[in-house]
Parts: sequence; C-alpha cells; structure tokens
Amino acid sequence: MQDYVRYIVGVTIVALNIAAASALAAGGKTGYVDIEKIFEKYQKTVDLNAKLQEERKEKIAERKSMVEGINKLKDEADLLRDESKRKKDAVVDEKVKSLYQFEEKVKREALQKQSRLQEDILGEIKSVISEIGRRDGYDMVFAFTADDIGYRSEKLDLTDEVVKTLNKKYLETKR
Repeated sequence: MQDYVRYIVGVTIVALNIAAASALAAGGKTGYVDIEKIFEKYQKTVDLNAKLQEERKEKIAERKSMVEGINKLKDEADLLRDESKRKKDAVVDEKVKSLYQFEEKVKREALQKQSRLQEDILGEIKSVISEIGRRDGYDMVFAFTADDIGYRSEKLDLTDEVVKTLNKKYLETKR
C-alpha cells in the first residue's frame, strides 16, 4: 500500500516538476505542497483507513474460524482409520484449499480497494491544489514528499491550506 502511494505520488511529482521549469523561468508565482502530509492529515483518509482496518479485523476473524474448523477436522481424522480417515483427510484438504483461496481473494480485494480509494483521494487533492492555484494566482504549485531533498521556504507551503480545504469539503459531504 505504502509503495503504491509512493509510486503514484512520485509520478505526480515528476510530471508537476517538469511543467514547473517553464513557470519558474518566466518568474511566476509558485508554491508547494507535501503530498504525504496531505494524505496523513486529510480526514477522509483517516476515516477510510479506520474502515479498512475494521474490515481487515473481520476478515482475520473469518480466517481464524476457518482455521479452527480445519483443526477440528484434523483432530477428528486422527481418531479414524482406513477409509474413514482418507475421506476425512480429503475434506480437510478441500478446506485448506478453500482457506488459501480465501486468503488470496482477501489480499487481492484489499489491494484493489485501497488502490481505488487512493486514486480517488489523489484526484481530490489535485483538484483542490488546482482550485487554490487558480484562485490565488499561482503559476505553478509543486508537489513534494518528505523524502525529497532540497530547500523550500515555508512561506510558499500550501499544504495546510489544501488540507483545510479538503477537510472542509469532506465534512460538508458527511452532513
């Protein structure tokens, strides 16, 4: 999940920074945002992460129940002999196969959902950055992450304003 966010953020940063060269050469008004900080402080992200965590707990409980059922069947099989044991072992094998399929499905669905949610949130962030940029007359707004090296004057930091705007819009839609 973190790697995917970093990838999306990285691609966005590269695209914005390439376009920034011409704006800087023209001496235009610039600002910057810390994308990771926005993700961290955006209440929608916090809420969705909590919801995803709750869903993970439910799936873990479901998996635990499946494992307990398999263990019970194994214990029963250990008490049997010959044909009855083979039949019970076959049932155990099917249950184990179902468990593996369940685990893979859960992982795949969680990654897809998380990816989709992150893309949606990144779209909202880009939209708000554009809105603030147009409203306040910015020629270019750079996107950075905490890992980027370089100096940036804090007076050009629009991160908190973007977070404030996103949270305001989010709270308005929750009502």
